[in-house]
Amino acid sequence: MKPSYRRPLPAAPRGLALITGALALAVVFAGTARAEDTSSSTSAPQTIVIQHLRAHDQRGVNVFESPKEEGVPYTGFKLQFGAAFTQQFQDLTHENTADTTGKKGANTLIPIGNGFNNAVANLYMDAQLAKGIRVQMTSYLSSRHHDETWVKDGCLVIDSSPIKSETLDKLFDVMTLKVGHFEINYG
Repeated sequence: MKPSYRRPLPAAPRGLALITGALALAVVFAGTARAEDTSSSTSAPQTIVIQHLRAHDQRGVNVFESPKEEGVPYTGFKLQFGAAFTQQFQDLTHENTADTTGKKGANTLIPIGNGFNNAVANLYMDAQLAKGIRVQMTSYLSSRHHDETWVKDGCLVIDSSPIKSETLDKLFDVMTLKVGHFEINYG
């Protein structure tokens, strides 16, 4: 009878992954230069100035597509920036029931412990170009390699017809046209 060379598999890592902080902010640049009052002691949500915009903060949770309602009236070109940050703490353990006294301790697991993961951040840019027409872009500002910035998606989004046509108006009541690179949201 041949000896078995199969080793027991190590147990899956167990532990704690905790998001210790999250922050979302937005800065708005409108077609006319005006200062926004930021001296208030209450943290009111950022005013949305872009039509058909799904909010990037907690108001956008469980909202899978941009709303078909305008939300705000069109008053000209608008540019809105937003950012999201998170810092995670992780505490993992693992174990192995295999023999660790074999050839040079081949089954010995490397020590792991706890600590903070690299911080991650996203930058959102939304621009209102015309009534019902906007550009949106999301960038990954930090990830595993902090010296890299990647564009997640960027596209032109048309929610209403720029041409006066009853047929196009009815069509855009139920349709949104996206042109560019973007993730399809399956809900």
